[in-house]
Amino acid sequence: MHPSLKQMTLAETRELRDAMGKLCDAGGVLERAGMEVTVSLTDRDTTLRVPSLWGTPGPVDTVVEIDDVPATATYPAAPVPQAEAANDEDAAPPASAAPSTVSAAPPASAAPSTVSAAPSPLPFGERQIGKDGLLRGPWLKEEEDTIRRMHAAGDSWPAIAEALGRPVPAVSYRGRSLGLTKPKAPAPKAIRTGGRSGSDVAPALSPGKTPADECIGSPQGVSAEAAPGDTQSKTSGVAEAPKSAPANAGPRERAPVRDVPSARTGEKAAPAAVVTPSPSIPPQGAARNKGTACPDDLRGLQREVWFHLGSLAADPIFGTDLDLDLVEGLASGQKLGELALDLGVDAAKAKARFELLTEVIRDQKNRITTDGQPALLAVLRRRAQIERGVPA
Repeated sequence: MHPSLKQMTLAETRELRDAMGKLCDAGGVLERAGMEVTVSLTDRDTTLRVPSLWGTPGPVDTVVEIDDVPATATYPAAPVPQAEAANDEDAAPPASAAPSTVSAAPPASAAPSTVSAAPSPLPFGERQIGKDGLLRGPWLKEEEDTIRRMHAAGDSWPAIAEALGRPVPAVSYRGRSLGLTKPKAPAPKAIRTGGRSGSDVAPALSPGKTPADECIGSPQGVSAEAAPGDTQSKTSGVAEAPKSAPANAGPRERAPVRDVPSARTGEKAAPAAVVTPSPSIPPQGAARNKGTACPDDLRGLQREVWFHLGSLAADPIFGTDLDLDLVEGLASGQKLGELALDLGVDAAKAKARFELLTEVIRDQKNRITTDGQPALLAVLRRRAQIERGVPA
């Protein structure tokens, strides 16, 4: 650092600016890891401080020891030549005169002066709730035990962060400092149907049973495979008796007339044409494909995002939980390369997956809209809750 900031050349000013930029970059790495950073600039060194990561934090104040110098020091007066003393009436007194007393700095045995360190946004030992409603500050042993327990159970970093009420990057960084790795994405459940991914999964079927009708316009519990003329219609293993349609099933079309003899004439009635509803705008509560239906409380853009995610082809790597970790990590400001390493996937595949997930929330200039990102996060969290069986 220049000895004086009050007198600097333009070249020295540029050099100082570049050094401050590097300092901000270094502090940004720690800040993105969930740490509170404090910068201390002196004429001797530059220090970046973060709260204690292990053990009991030390005191905030720093004691500066002073060299052992007596409180007062006696120095004899300088001798004056006789010639100058004779010609100058105001000359200094001779060497035999009383010595002059000069005050010195206090000795080290005296009370040391205490210099306070730079104030920290979050004092050591204090836990605070940030503006985002998340906890920040030193970690408790109970929190570390919770991280280990939930990690062993296969929970993701976002799930652990939600349980602890802390930021996801801070929990991920703390977990890695405890020697834990990123939890693996859950294996695909049951049987994937229609080339879909995420929560659009059909349950495994027992031998000899047919799945329930997949057409929105067919009667509940009756299989579309029932051939005309059959006296017994094929039903799914779940619906043995006619059931009323659920409240969120949307409008239904008239059931086709079976090719069975009439009770009065004994003649077979002509089968009626089956009307298929237009798939362009799905009715409320119905999904575009087989699997979990769209929740009734989703409206507008969230509904569009739900159907977009349901229309994506199955991916051998990414599922709902991994998609959620990817979007949450990038939304929190984490770099793609660092996040891909944390998730254990290739960075190029993570980028391609993110672009695929955000197709529906981009504008004409291929930019993510301001309301699109919250909608995507909300829908991914809802789909993850449904897959885990957690009530909304």
